[in-house]
Amino acid sequence: MAYYLSAYFSLEFTQSTNGLATIWPASGIFVAALLLAKRVAKLPIIATVAAASLISNIQFGASLIEAAGYTVANIVEGVVITQLVHRGANASRDLDNTGWLMTFLAATVFGSLVSGAVASLLAGQLSLPFFVSWSLTVCLGTLIVVPQSCVARAR
Repeated sequence: MAYYLSAYFSLEFTQSTNGLATIWPASGIFVAALLLAKRVAKLPIIATVAAASLISNIQFGASLIEAAGYTVANIVEGVVITQLVHRGANASRDLDNTGWLMTFLAATVFGSLVSGAVASLLAGQLSLPFFVSWSLTVCLGTLIVVPQSCVARAR
């Protein structure tokens, strides 16, 4: 529900002239959920986020093919970032852990670029402005939300 509401309000209130949201905190919600979840909960989280992404994109005028492409890009992004963080850092998600933060930053940038490429290809939006806008939007959302979620979880 948090992913859907974040996606909905991002699309409703922060759209740029090219139709993309200017920030996509839903990416951060998804990545935080995957990073903080137990292994058995990850597949249900992925399935739920896929449904929420598909629904929210269709609600805001994307065709089924575009919405499916955006959804695959969102899922790939979250999974790539999470896998890179798990493989590249120890289990500590403390914000004073420089190694974890650097791994998280690098994984987020890389995962966002992969997501931008997937969205561009699968949704038929083969333009540099779309790719850059998508990649920066999801990167910013992840970099803002995940650290706050880790701190909140630690308390």
